[in-house]
Amino acid sequence: MKLPQIILLVAIAIGIGIIVSVSFDVSTYRTFKEAKEMALNNDKSEIHVVGSLIKDEHGHIQGMYYEPRIDPNYFSFPLKDSLNNEMTVVYSSPKPADFDRSDKVVVIGKVKGDKFVASKILLKCPSKYNDKEIEKTSYKEDELLEQTLALKQ
Repeated sequence: MKLPQIILLVAIAIGIGIIVSVSFDVSTYRTFKEAKEMALNNDKSEIHVVGSLIKDEHGHIQGMYYEPRIDPNYFSFPLKDSLNNEMTVVYSSPKPADFDRSDKVVVIGKVKGDKFVASKILLKCPSKYNDKEIEKTSYKEDELLEQTLALKQ
């Protein structure tokens, strides 16, 4: 074989390898019902579930548990999927920054028992793109910010 033919064959093999590896990584969004069915069938693969955080009239997330002084690597919260199925999500890492500002969340993981155990959390934050929606969350934060600014001057 000549050198150009060898280079062409190697390029084709690399292209096929890329296509195969990408096709196995493509994931669609599932529901908690599908996740439970997969767990019952002993399917150990991780899936993506998109859902909405459950908030009260003041915009505070209900049912969220995160106590960094007790265990900084335990974070849980209820999530409602696109079909309004609700499930508790458990994440064994610190709470993501800006989680409280999120409306929609994508969790990647699998069902274990009666909980969805997430290995990754992806946030959908409209407040990052709309400055008008950013609001102050508490008086103590305002006071702390004023004290910090005063120290810098």
